[in-house]
Amino acid sequence: MTEAPATIPDAVLHQAGQLMRCRFRHMGELQPPLDTLFALGVERTARELLADPGRHVRQRERLEAMPPTAVPGPSLDPLEMLRADIKLPSLPQFFAELQTAIDSQTSSAKDIARIIGRDPSLATFLLRMVNSAFYNFPQQIDTVTRAVTVIGVRQISTLAMGT
Repeated sequence: MTEAPATIPDAVLHQAGQLMRCRFRHMGELQPPLDTLFALGVERTARELLADPGRHVRQRERLEAMPPTAVPGPSLDPLEMLRADIKLPSLPQFFAELQTAIDSQTSSAKDIARIIGRDPSLATFLLRMVNSAFYNFPQQIDTVTRAVTVIGVRQISTLAMGT
């Protein structure tokens, strides 16, 4: 990567600022962390424009063509989204079916995984847990069936009741 010049012409900074305003147009009033991110984005975009002036033309046209209502609902606050703890509810029928499968002598890990796979919040939590440092497996476990096998039926039952 080549070194960009120490000073960036005002016209390029202005163009980079316009591009960043298009990208941040749904943010409303910027708070200090977003303001810093905006400034860093302007600088980086300006350096990219110096290196390749046509690089952002198509992206800017696409951003400007988007209607202001392209993002539904209230204004988005990324910091609030990061602070929020999103939980998806599970159906009581799901728990009864899972418990029946766990209690059954004939159910396999694949049967239990199929049931868990229908509940996105539990499946996500299970995969996140089995890939955590607590279990410390040398490779990532990416299927619910394998996660059920690794964790075991007793822990699955406790996990399902806990979530």
